[in-house]
Amino acid sequence: MRLNSLIATVAACAVFVLNGCGITNGEVEPFTPPDEETNIVQAVIDGVAFTAIGKSTLEVGHSSDSFSFTARDSNGARLFVNLTGVGKPGTYSLSPDGNGAAGYTLGTASWESAIAGGSGTITFSTLTLIRAIGTFSLSAAPVPGTTATGAKVVTTGVFDISFGAQ
Repeated sequence: MRLNSLIATVAACAVFVLNGCGITNGEVEPFTPPDEETNIVQAVIDGVAFTAIGKSTLEVGHSSDSFSFTARDSNGARLFVNLTGVGKPGTYSLSPDGNGAAGYTLGTASWESAIAGGSGTITFSTLTLIRAIGTFSLSAAPVPGTTATGAKVVTTGVFDISFGAQ
């Protein structure tokens, strides 16, 4: 059991070192990945850094063919991803005709990738029943009936989520 944990940690470190995934002032920079007790989601949304670190800022779910997270930052903004038909590492669509949706909510304004005018992708470098590591990006359209206007562009999105750390 400890060997599997060590292998997973080394693999996660290699992915993070090779890909870089810290965000400062809208720029991606390398950082040390979180330990097994910490979940992290980071992105740049319309040029502004979004960060959710720790168990209290994330709601996550995963089964053999689905994946989801809702991340909350310190300003009360929420960033979410919901996917079905996902069971192995790879790239999946977050567009109206894709595997799922992603979105952003701030106050009474909401934007989503899976409605007309939206698009996006999520790439899993690691996807197991205990951990998901990857990247995402999207252009989210305003949700009708909310106060949202214009598109929200999410770039350099990264996540490292341990399902046992909720």
